[in-house]
Amino acid sequence: MTPFCLASLAERTALLFVLFLSLIAMLALLFVTFGRKGSCPVWFVNAAVFLLFFAALIMLCAEHGYISEGLPLVFQSPIPIWHWWCAVFALGLYAAGGIAMRWAKRTRTIDRNSIKEAMDTLPVAICYFTDKGMVKLCNLQMYRLFYTLFQSDLQSLAELHAALDECDAYTGVIRLSGDEPVYLFPSGKAWLFTETEVRLNDGSAYTETVFYDVTELYEKRLEIEAQTEKLKELGRNIRALSESVVAMTKEEEMLSFKTMLHDRMGAGLMAARQVLAQNRPTEEMDALIRSWRRSVALVKQDNDAMTDRGELSELMQDAAAIGVDVRIDGELPQEAGALGVFLGAMRESLTNCVRHANATELRASVTCNAEGCTFIITNNGEAPKEEIVPCGGLANLAKRVRHLGGTMEIRSLPEFMLTVTVPGERGFLQ
Repeated sequence: MTPFCLASLAERTALLFVLFLSLIAMLALLFVTFGRKGSCPVWFVNAAVFLLFFAALIMLCAEHGYISEGLPLVFQSPIPIWHWWCAVFALGLYAAGGIAMRWAKRTRTIDRNSIKEAMDTLPVAICYFTDKGMVKLCNLQMYRLFYTLFQSDLQSLAELHAALDECDAYTGVIRLSGDEPVYLFPSGKAWLFTETEVRLNDGSAYTETVFYDVTELYEKRLEIEAQTEKLKELGRNIRALSESVVAMTKEEEMLSFKTMLHDRMGAGLMAARQVLAQNRPTEEMDALIRSWRRSVALVKQDNDAMTDRGELSELMQDAAAIGVDVRIDGELPQEAGALGVFLGAMRESLTNCVRHANATELRASVTCNAEGCTFIITNNGEAPKEEIVPCGGLANLAKRVRHLGGTMEIRSLPEFMLTVTVPGERGFLQ
């Protein structure tokens, strides 16, 4: 068995180098286990082993130095060199194994540091406060947002509330309008703030404050608002076009009526000329005069309606002429489209109540607000014998109401009721 002093230079140097590396690994093990709960006795044993081998390293280094310089040995290690190799390898394996076990245990164990590291990786800003309002646990994102809000470090819940209340006055952070507290930061990101109370099993309470990144939702909201404005403009254009179509249809009907009246009066003039030229009987002349009187009365009635009374007065006069009393409860709508629908519904109801129900009274209830107008039309005539199916004028009225974004409902039993709802300018797009 060769002692250390008789071994070759290469063997001595290699042993000292490996012993040095093993001591470094042992020192690292002492550092990672220092102060760990339940590992205090083991740590002291490891420290004793480290000091023992450190003393052996100093002794062997001194012996190696004396041998290299050719000086007489003061102390000669009696332990064979292969025993030293075994001890050094055992020390290195023990230190490396202890470090590996400690690392594996750290990855499997949740402690304060691992919780803090996990919170710092979250995309949200989160902070927990004690019942006295002091910071208990806070991640880096919350510290960053609070520094932007208040230009200082977060210390208490009161400071956070003050920063949120005064953000517009001191920083570029803007609280957006709405029911939920959403804040727009100078970076362009939008954050939703929430605050809730968390209670543990032991009865202790903490306040949880969280900022959620809602930038994508905020940008989508801006896009939707811009599209809504475009739709509103399109709705106004469609409404104006619809009103123009109705007006053109009415003008065409008036033109057709006047053309027919003109032709009738022209034919009447030709007939009068023939009667006078041919000395026809007086009875034919009387019939001709009565036809002229009806034509002239229609022309006069049409002129009066266009100049003095308007459509509503014309409707009232027509109702009075056929013996129907019209009663309107509420103020008429000011908007042209809604007013046109109301008058169209009243005229169609007037015609139907006389033709099918033998009514003598037509009642209309008008309710208008910011959302739109609702018309309810009834009469005192006979109830319908079967379900009313919209056709003719009612079908055209329904199409006109749908054009304006409204609804029309017909109730047949126990009595006739026509309900028309026309949205206002705001409700047209909803």
